[in-house]
Amino acid sequence: MELKRDIYKNLLRWKNDDTGQVLQVSGARQVGKTYILKKFAYENFRHVVYISMAEPSGGQFLQCLDKINEWEPGTPREERPVHKAFELFDREFCDTKDTVIIIDEIQESSRVFNLVRTLAREFDCYAIITGSYLGRLLSKEFFLPAGDFEDLTLETLTFAEFVGVFGKRNLYESIDLFGGSDAEQYKELKACFDLYQRIGGYPSVVNMYLENKSLEPV
Repeated sequence: MELKRDIYKNLLRWKNDDTGQVLQVSGARQVGKTYILKKFAYENFRHVVYISMAEPSGGQFLQCLDKINEWEPGTPREERPVHKAFELFDREFCDTKDTVIIIDEIQESSRVFNLVRTLAREFDCYAIITGSYLGRLLSKEFFLPAGDFEDLTLETLTFAEFVGVFGKRNLYESIDLFGGSDAEQYKELKACFDLYQRIGGYPSVVNMYLENKSLEPV
């Protein structure tokens, strides 16, 4: 079952604002960053370039960067080397508003992270970086460009998102907090809250519960 996440509307807002800033999405492991970013990308862009610095695609992109940095004295230099690296990585890459680049597990490569300023200032396409251990970006080899990226955080499912899984989001948003609603409505939300306290908001755990309808491990 697809879990609707509130961050999606913020992703749309970032796209529509079109500030030129690279979007940084932070959050712990297993909260659904990669899933929601791919969903957003494939639903809103004609072309998606996905690179994970923790997977083979990351090493392949580094090879592309190495290739475009090869130069012999006396020969012309590549005018737009980072653009060329993406063209080597993806033959269909086109630097337009119909394209989005997603670089996952960005904390694994300071070299790639340090391209953020170039992505923000010299590219027309959209770019998103994400990772689970972004605290590493405080290391001295990572250059933090001021003003070149916007930051969003994805957490585990909030209670509002959780009740939405069970079709009770409208109830949650409309119930009278001062006791003016029907008693059965409060009971419905209380039952959801009790379940939320027991299983939490990690998407994989919620999906497992939905599949098995049981709190017991399978």
